[in-house]
Amino acid sequence: MGSYSPRLLDDLPINTGLRPGLAALAARLADLLPDLAPTSPVLVNGDWGSGKTSLLRAVQARVDGAALDPGEGCTVWFEAWHHEGDVGLLPALMRRVWESTPPAYRRTERALGLFARISRFAIALGVRALPVLAGAAGLAALEPLWKELTTAKLAEESGAVPLGAGAPPPDSVEELRAAFARLVAEAWGGRAPVIFIDDLDRCSPDGAVALLDALRMLLGGASGAGCRFVVALDRQVVVEAISAKFEKIRGYDGNRYLEKLFPLVVQVPQPGGAELGALVQELLFGEADDRIRVALGATLAEPSFANPRLIKRCVNRFRLVRHFERATQDDAGVAASGGSSEAAADKVLAEWIAAGERWPQLRVLIHRVDLPVLIQGLQSIATGSEKFAAGPELRVLRDEPWFGNWLRRSGLASRLAEFRAAEERLRLAGL
Repeated sequence: MGSYSPRLLDDLPINTGLRPGLAALAARLADLLPDLAPTSPVLVNGDWGSGKTSLLRAVQARVDGAALDPGEGCTVWFEAWHHEGDVGLLPALMRRVWESTPPAYRRTERALGLFARISRFAIALGVRALPVLAGAAGLAALEPLWKELTTAKLAEESGAVPLGAGAPPPDSVEELRAAFARLVAEAWGGRAPVIFIDDLDRCSPDGAVALLDALRMLLGGASGAGCRFVVALDRQVVVEAISAKFEKIRGYDGNRYLEKLFPLVVQVPQPGGAELGALVQELLFGEADDRIRVALGATLAEPSFANPRLIKRCVNRFRLVRHFERATQDDAGVAASGGSSEAAADKVLAEWIAAGERWPQLRVLIHRVDLPVLIQGLQSIATGSEKFAAGPELRVLRDEPWFGNWLRRSGLASRLAEFRAAEERLRLAGL
């Protein structure tokens, strides 16, 4: 395929060299955490790909860096989406807390017993557990426990605890709170660990809401535990999941649920101005193809596309288009011209790739909707017309953040032929 090879960007969070706005927020949040009440978890809100994970990792590094002993970190990292497929999220969270305690503590019989007790009551609260819970933690001694552990068995054990005459069986919520608080106090010796929960908005709606319910339950005993929670999510996604759960309650607003659970909400800042330009140039650093650098450099500085993950995806898609086009030209023995008309077409391609990544419905609409209907619908969105008679696909776009602003700036409705040509380039490249 010729001498040119595309250099594709990875989708990993940026853990070092944070952009200034994100670095400043990480410093402020790390300084603020020790002063927050344990019952006041922090919600870090941000759009898909906006840098939530990078922010949390930077805060975690600062918190651990402040520890007197570098080997005795005081944080817990829980990637919710990673654990949803194999175990219930509450037992998985409890396991991550236990795994994050100082190694010397984990080797004690007392710690093993306390972990088993915490897990028992997590399961008793209705969370499905699997033998992998013990295996993943490397606790072969606990395997018999998991093999015989069922909800019915737990109920029998709770009922078998000696009680006074007429006393009710133990309350699983209170038992879990007490055991969790004791684990935190014993493991960290009075220090207040910070528990970071990431990628909750990637979980299934039921899984996300179930973990929030569990967090709400744990917070009832958080003052005793002395730990703090920081949860990163896309608020709108989770609000829709919460509202769906309570759909039978008329007018239920998922925002109220989150507001009651999270007294403090931190918004991930969107890069803008010079910061956005610097981010784009950093991601294009070392780009040998002038056409790619010029086309993307101008397009991705648009505020509508100020999202680190989106920018990476746009760079990769454009690089692949150019790679496949050059390979086709090489195979046909045709030299790439790169004149002014190609530069203009590249600019349109960059715009169309960015718009398609930001609003995927656009690529569907340009194929499915008749041109006159599409033009009329786009014009009505651009002008804010009350007489909007387009189909449901366009109605969804009308409510999308930033779409109306970009539509007016780009002149999409009057440039559909150009963008259809860009879509054809993507189609021929198999993208």
